[in-house]
Amino acid sequence: MTTERTEINLEQAQDIASNLMDNERTIGLELECFIDRSQYQSFIEDCNNSNRLTIRDESYNHNTRGHWKIVHDASLGNRNSDMRGIEIVSPPLKAKDLFLQLNVLLEILNSYNSEVNKTCGLHCHHSLEGFKAKQLQYLVNHFVKNESAIDTMLAESRRGNQESVRGFKACQSNKALLTRMIRQDAVQSRAEGQGSVNGVSRYTKLNLQSYSRYGTCEFRGYQGTLDFTKAEPKSNRLTLNIITICLIFCFLQVGQLEKVGI
Repeated sequence: MTTERTEINLEQAQDIASNLMDNERTIGLELECFIDRSQYQSFIEDCNNSNRLTIRDESYNHNTRGHWKIVHDASLGNRNSDMRGIEIVSPPLKAKDLFLQLNVLLEILNSYNSEVNKTCGLHCHHSLEGFKAKQLQYLVNHFVKNESAIDTMLAESRRGNQESVRGFKACQSNKALLTRMIRQDAVQSRAEGQGSVNGVSRYTKLNLQSYSRYGTCEFRGYQGTLDFTKAEPKSNRLTLNIITICLIFCFLQVGQLEKVGI
């Protein structure tokens, strides 16, 4: 049985952003990949010369910027020592602006033969501005309830509660999180460092530790990819993945998952 190949171009992605997404909320993206060390500075120069985005090389930090930033990511592993593992982090952007800038970024990355492997992930932050504790609990309830269905959109290596190839659980299951949310006031928790808050690790598919630091929830489950337009079975899918995450997030807020077929 063959499955028809699907492609989404920038114009279609922006139409979806305008008509289906919550355009009052911002989205932040963290994209992990590898680039040739000898071409790294040229890549940054090309991005800044594009007139579409500003990107800076920075030491590792968790600060929100008004520009794209690149930091070193020690969790990424590649046997080719010529390749540098990087995490590219966007500023908070509305969906249409994110897609526009992301399209430019990926065109440049691919022109430098950048690559991803199983250690690379795609993390997506959504603003929770104005959320009450009950709404946050409602979001977690529905995510946990539908986690198995959401897993079908992930690479097999990121489904369930599997170990990452680097030896730690980078996107653990949220099933244990729900009972902790009921027992504890996670909205009032304040993340201290890299570990867990009230026994809840940030290395879960739906990370709520980012709420206290950035005012967001973070979807950490997706595999790394540098593909903006193509979507086909067993391939890495970027734009379609982000759109799906955003749609699920919007519908989770009002309990209308049936509208996206879940």
